[in-house]
Amino acid sequence: MSNVYQAPQADLTPKPKRANERNPVTQEMIDNVVNGRFWAKFIAVLGYIGAVFMLVVPIFGLISQGIGGRTIAILLIFGLFAFVVFKMSRFLSQYSAAVRALQDSGDIGDMLDAQEYFAKYMKWMGVITLIMMVFVILAIIAAIALPTMLSGMGGI
Repeated sequence: MSNVYQAPQADLTPKPKRANERNPVTQEMIDNVVNGRFWAKFIAVLGYIGAVFMLVVPIFGLISQGIGGRTIAILLIFGLFAFVVFKMSRFLSQYSAAVRALQDSGDIGDMLDAQEYFAKYMKWMGVITLIMMVFVILAIIAAIALPTMLSGMGGI
């Protein structure tokens, strides 16, 4: 009969670093993602700093200019930008932490976590890129159409 008050036993053997039947992660795979870990963390830190500045600067403008429709609109727009930058920096920070865990353990779960965070980052980056492309196309159309419209009205 077993003792119900006995401490549980745990397998404390280190996880394998090489590919085998249970863990298909090779050292080459680990080395490939470790190379980008520093840069992901660096860009994440810069993003956090940028997000703070995106919130602090409009708040100072709000204090110096007073509360008005324009200053609140600018604060909201910068708040949205700060949220997006913070969210993307968070994905990069989580990616860097998952790669660090992968480097320590060599486990397939850590590799999948790193890939998941990187995929989330790339999805957000793709959406932002598409939005910016639409804005650029609209700006080009406006740059062509506005002078034509103004010259037709006798403006320019």
